[in-house]
Amino acid sequence: MASVILLLKQGWVRCRENLLANLLTGIVLWVMGGLIIVAFHWYPDFNAVLVEVGVTKAEWGYGYSCLSTAFFGGLVPYCLLFLQGKIPSGG
Repeated sequence: MASVILLLKQGWVRCRENLLANLLTGIVLWVMGGLIIVAFHWYPDFNAVLVEVGVTKAEWGYGYSCLSTAFFGGLVPYCLLFLQGKIPSGG
């Protein structure tokens, strides 16, 4: 029984560390999402830009998915890690 409690305690400590490590990033993402929603409804120019992005997505199909995934899932995170000095040297 003591080992189960120890495992739960260690799991909780690990979860808490991960939560705190990602807290700022999560807050920033939620705020950005909220701002996009507000801007979409309140600013016609921003709405037009997002509609155009949707049209481009529909026209390009899987090509758009590949490019946007490479950009937002690869290049943007790499650049952020580089700016933070978290890219290991030599690899």
